[in-house]
Amino acid sequence: RDSELEAADDGDDDGGFHMAGEDWEDQRALIKHAFQSFGDHVQEEFAAEKDKDVEKELPKIDAPAVMPGWGTWKDQQQTPKWMLKAQEEAKRKKQQARAARKDANMKHVIISEKYDKKAAKYAVSEVPHPFSSKEDYEGSMRMPLGREYNTDKSFRDLTRARVLKTTGVVIDPLRPGEALDSRKVRHTAVGGPAAPKRKKARR
Repeated sequence: RDSELEAADDGDDDGGFHMAGEDWEDQRALIKHAFQSFGDHVQEEFAAEKDKDVEKELPKIDAPAVMPGWGTWKDQQQTPKWMLKAQEEAKRKKQQARAARKDANMKHVIISEKYDKKAAKYAVSEVPHPFSSKEDYEGSMRMPLGREYNTDKSFRDLTRARVLKTTGVVIDPLRPGEALDSRKVRHTAVGGPAAPKRKKARR
């Protein structure tokens, strides 16, 4: 129905074309009805979930507290000034730690800053060779290696092993301090013992 489409030339940022008249109002009502379940309560639930996750990752700061009923009656018990000061200091440190998080100013994002031992072994402490900067190394790590994103030749070049040996080659293990010697490589049949050396016939 081309007659019901018109260009959005009124300065709006809708982009492209939009429906005109009653159909456009019906479309907006339909979209509003479809997404009405994602209202303010969803944002409130996400904010509460974020506060819960952030609270778990904040550093544990022990603050002194008075045990109710210890030494005197609970209604007559008073908290010492030094204890109140220590509690305020602990509260201030926790607020500073919360403000220093990467997602402190991101309302709709949760960034976990928890130390993961399993993922730590895949991290590098410095830029490896032959990269000269952190950006170059991270750019190479972001490049996909699958067949869906590269040509067949590029896929083979990117996934080729550094050392290639033909089937049936036996490589003797090296001893500490011993250099690699090509004479230790013995060609054998697949799954069979090493082929015996032939003696040279004397003339």
